[in-house]
Amino acid sequence: MLSTGKNKLVVWALAIGCLFALSLSAADRGRILGGVVASPGVTVAGIPIPSEGTIFAGDLLRTPKGGTALVNFSAASQANIAEETSVRFGYAGVNPLAQLSLGTMVTTRLSKDGLIVETPKYRIEPAEQGKAVHVVAVLRDEGTVVTARHGGVSITEISSGLRYVLPEGKYATIAASSVGVPRPGKEGDEQAAAGGTPGTQGGGWHIGSLSHAASIAVVVTAAAGATAAIWIPLALASPSAP
Repeated sequence: MLSTGKNKLVVWALAIGCLFALSLSAADRGRILGGVVASPGVTVAGIPIPSEGTIFAGDLLRTPKGGTALVNFSAASQANIAEETSVRFGYAGVNPLAQLSLGTMVTTRLSKDGLIVETPKYRIEPAEQGKAVHVVAVLRDEGTVVTARHGGVSITEISSGLRYVLPEGKYATIAASSVGVPRPGKEGDEQAAAGGTPGTQGGGWHIGSLSHAASIAVVVTAAAGATAAIWIPLALASPSAP
């Protein structure tokens, strides 16, 4: 009888815990994150916005082909959203969160406590204090691309908690089949992250150097036997309205 009573108490406690977690999630939904300036065709929560609007926690923003959007979270944090991108906004603790399911975004943060980006497999945020400008993309084949234009980038595999720091001036292309993160390599080793084969720790990653002289930032990744290119105008990589 005592055992049965204890079991009921455990079940009750778990139920209360689940309800509390759900209430916290519901409490975040509807909170204002910031403002958005968009080109024609951009939708927020499925509703087209004429030129300016407000982003709330839980909102899904989508840009059409040729469309862009600028989201300002604060004076110290913003995101430029490229064409054909889907991203849902929310909170991770006190920080704004962008859950990128498809497309490309450029994030600008003046401190480490700014916007956090999550793809289906990775959590991406500044690796240190100070200004950070990063590009994050999720391809249609579910591969991931991250570039560190200014400041290092922390890339954490959500399922395992394993973390890799991408140095400033580098980009990483990550195949959809990749498992784990690369082992640290020697500084300047462009293939430091190529160790292993797809399905092993760090396999499916490629680390390369960005060309600061290029008029257009181009990141190329091969995944599932197909080669895809992401073209990012340098104007997008700077804080500016679309």
